[in-house]
Amino acid sequence: MILEFIALLQIAAADPTPRLAAQDSIPQVTLGEALHAAARLDPNYVAALGEVQNAKWIKKQAQALFVIPSVSVSTSLTKADAPLFNVGTGGLADQIVTAQVEASYDLFMGGSKLYNFYRARAELESASANELSARFATALLTESDFYDVLAERELVRVASERAGRAEEQLAVARARVISGAAVQTDSLQLLLELTRARVDLLRQQASLRVAQVQLGRRIGVAGPVDATLTRPIVSPDLPISEDSAVFEALAQGPDYRRALADESAANAAFKATHGAYLPQVSLFASYQGFGEEYIPDAFTRTVWGLGIPGEPAHLEQCAARSGAVASEDESRHRTGRSPGYREGCPARRSRSLPSL
Repeated sequence: MILEFIALLQIAAADPTPRLAAQDSIPQVTLGEALHAAARLDPNYVAALGEVQNAKWIKKQAQALFVIPSVSVSTSLTKADAPLFNVGTGGLADQIVTAQVEASYDLFMGGSKLYNFYRARAELESASANELSARFATALLTESDFYDVLAERELVRVASERAGRAEEQLAVARARVISGAAVQTDSLQLLLELTRARVDLLRQQASLRVAQVQLGRRIGVAGPVDATLTRPIVSPDLPISEDSAVFEALAQGPDYRRALADESAANAAFKATHGAYLPQVSLFASYQGFGEEYIPDAFTRTVWGLGIPGEPAHLEQCAARSGAVASEDESRHRTGRSPGYREGCPARRSRSLPSL
């Protein structure tokens, strides 16, 4: 019984190596095509491009504040069953229409306009560096998926050749059994090797399909995509040394440039807040119309002038910090140092009265 079972196994092993079902023709892409498609679909890179566009418009807005005034237009229409008193015309009417056009231009804001422009420019540099970093990350992931397909395809070829060699060795062993040079039990090891080779081939074919599907997902194709090379892969020598690479990364690396730009933006934002400590001058004008028609012209009034805040903003901020400054002055008094001034606010000195 055992010899008959082994013979049946050998007959089954003599069949060709089982293959996966014939694969449908799948699209092929080169590395350049994959990189171009991934750059248009990668969500991180698309978001980085959107941040660059937003930063450009913010910079344009900061530039426009230097030359373009602020203008607002408003109108209102009131209709009543009984006549009402029209404040503008001084008469009674059942329909009252008012219109107003206001324009203002900040002549001096304590330098906040200039520093806000510096901040917008630094934020644009930060967004550009982030876009460059996202582009490199997208290229890295795309190239990794592309070469994974090539590697898995080579592994499938190796597994197929292994299965072919196992079939040839088993065929030779069967021939020796038929010729009487060996017994059937001598081919059990070769039969086990053939089974293992076929299982490994199936695993590699499944890994290849997974890699192809991953490459298709990366470039926006609903299904597997095969990678193709336009020229042989040659690994060139690095054009720079390791020390030079570190120096270049610190000098113009995207992450380093982004950190510098963020630092510049924070510094500009901090300096822009100093404008609240200085008086601000604004030029304003207002045109008002009153009447009964949709475009009121029964009575008009024009007002213009210069506006200067009556109370500096730094006094309120100094009052809010007076408690902290007083406690710090007390600690400095213990160490023998003069309290002086802190952040432009007069320090509040506390003196202890003698006990009565």
